[in-house]
Amino acid sequence: MAPSTPTARLFLLDGSSLAYRAYFALPETIATQDGFPTNALYGFSQMLLKIVAEFEPAAVVVAWDAREKTFRHEEYDGYKAQRPKMPDLLSQQWEHLPDLVDAFGFHNLVRAPYEADDILGTLATQAARRGIEAIVVTGDRDTLQLVGEHVSVMATGRGVTDVKMYTPAAVVERYGIAPELIPDFIGFKGDTSDNIPGVPGIGEKTAAALLQQFGSLEAVYDRLEEIGSEKRRALLLEYEEQARLSKRLATMALDVPVGLDVAALMAEAPYRLPAAEVEAVFARWEFASLVRRVRELAAGRAVQAAPTDTPPAEDLPQLVLEEGVGPLAALLEQQETALGWAPADDGQQEFAVAVYAGGRRALAARTDQTGWHGLWRLAAHVVGHEVKGYPGFADAPAPAAFDTALAAHL
Repeated sequence: MAPSTPTARLFLLDGSSLAYRAYFALPETIATQDGFPTNALYGFSQMLLKIVAEFEPAAVVVAWDAREKTFRHEEYDGYKAQRPKMPDLLSQQWEHLPDLVDAFGFHNLVRAPYEADDILGTLATQAARRGIEAIVVTGDRDTLQLVGEHVSVMATGRGVTDVKMYTPAAVVERYGIAPELIPDFIGFKGDTSDNIPGVPGIGEKTAAALLQQFGSLEAVYDRLEEIGSEKRRALLLEYEEQARLSKRLATMALDVPVGLDVAALMAEAPYRLPAAEVEAVFARWEFASLVRRVRELAAGRAVQAAPTDTPPAEDLPQLVLEEGVGPLAALLEQQETALGWAPADDGQQEFAVAVYAGGRRALAARTDQTGWHGLWRLAAHVVGHEVKGYPGFADAPAPAAFDTALAAHL
């Protein structure tokens, strides 16, 4: 029997969401030798390589939020009003992110006054109508409304390459409602990340229960008298207009003039990694470990190997010298590994950190307080003496810790 041909899949990436996640997941101390910050560029590059290596896409489109205000701001001036200004270190990297996409041979798209979600929704809808399998990659859960027979959402989680795939069944399992009811769901419960108000006092469980009983936000208001709780009925009535507004804000526009035809895009398949171009841009940003990964991919070795975003153990010591804490962050993110700490012994405001890399190998590097906190957020285990006194413990205790001070008393 001849081997089956893998399904050709279109990957649709929310560049803005993924870039922010990369920036906040990795230490701000990742930078070039001349001090230019590259943590967002490094993490974003890891994501792109993961998609190429593990999923072999037929085509990839990366959508970006426009800098201008969107049509949602016109309807509700509080939309995303609570969000802080883009961090300066991320702003410095932002204009270089589309260059990474270009180097990979992917398509960049931005369309004012729409958001990246709307672009992805339009393309995903085009794909579904033509029976093309599409995967939307994002950190925004409101995109789950797109999930269907031909569309899945790959939602990023902890770190930069931890993902969960949402199919229609997975959405129902997680939220108790069908994907197409996600805007109704947000209409009731709101969305703090986008400053969508919803109905005060209505949380996820109540929103899901209402939709399970009535089938839509509009049906709830058509049959409001059937709600047994007088208090809940009064609350829903008082905030009816706000609920309807919230649903509209959460509903994606599916008619964005994208200027791109998915059928023509898929006709260009199969995708081939332009290794020389990607190597050149990685070399520019001094990503030595990623250059090696590109060479492995080009040689066809990484596709057959076990998927990983962590460089081979034997390469790590040199990479720590070349790239500082970046490889340590990658190791922490990918493995159930341990992080150790001690103050630098020369009186400087630095931390000496070590990451267990398997076998008898532990890798050490120096970093400042910002870098330490970045590694701390990724650590699955922490090993040290009087761990409760570690910087960061009070705000975010380690998931698991081995404390030699406690062990000495056992």
